[in-house]
This record gives sequence, structure tokens and C-alpha cells, in this order.
Amino acid sequence: TILPILVSLDVWDHVFPPYASMIVIESYSLSESREDFPSQKAFRLLYNGEAITSRMKGCDNDLCKSEVLLDQISGFATWSRDCTVNETEQTDTESDDYGNNTKSSDPNSFFDPNNILFTILLCILSSISTFVV
Repeated sequence: TILPILVSLDVWDHVFPPYASMIVIESYSLSESREDFPSQKAFRLLYNGEAITSRMKGCDNDLCKSEVLLDQISGFATWSRDCTVNETEQTDTESDDYGNNTKSSDPNSFFDPNNILFTILLCILSSISTFVV
């Protein structure tokens, strides 16, 4: 599963990932306004502990604008295909055993910026089927 993610992010160095490899996508909210980060959102991509963010098109440093990552995955991980809830899958249950709300009253709550990490992970993992099939 590591190789398809590296390929989809266009950072694969044509060396097969060793056993127990890992990818980490760190997400940052910058506290002060910076000209090079207009949205004040950034990410860093690590592969086996090494920062490889600068390998991505549009990234010159280890810290890069989140828009670059979202643009990179937008070609294959689409909201309509991968990141929406099927209305027929929703149940009438209002909360689970732990009291968590399981039914959102706002259909756009998935797009809340607080859920961006989950969204990115879901979209990247959904891209794996593109390369496996």
C-alpha cells in the first residue's frame, strides 16, 4: 500500500519500499500570517523518517502549502466518488454506545477544516484501489 501512495503523490524514487515502511503526513495550522502560506495551513510528508515534501511539484521546502497536496490528489480522489456519505447507509440512530453523534444534521460537515486530516487520509487510501485494480 505504500508504493501506490508514493506514486500517486509523484514522489516515488523508483526504489521499492522496504518491509515495515511508513508514510506520515503532518498537518500544521500556522499561528501567524505568512505571505508564503496564505491559508495558514501547511503539511510535511515523511517517508521512513525522512522529509520528502520537497520532492512534490510545487514544494521547495520541507513545509509546503496544504493546497499543493489537495491539488495533487484531486485528480483521482474526488469528493463525489470517495468522500460522501450514501444516504441509504445512514441509520435512524442518533448516537452510538459512547454518546457520539452518528447522524450529522449538516451534510457539509465533512468539509469542515477540522476534519482535513481524516479527509486527506480517506482520499489517499481510496486511491490505492486505482493502482490495485
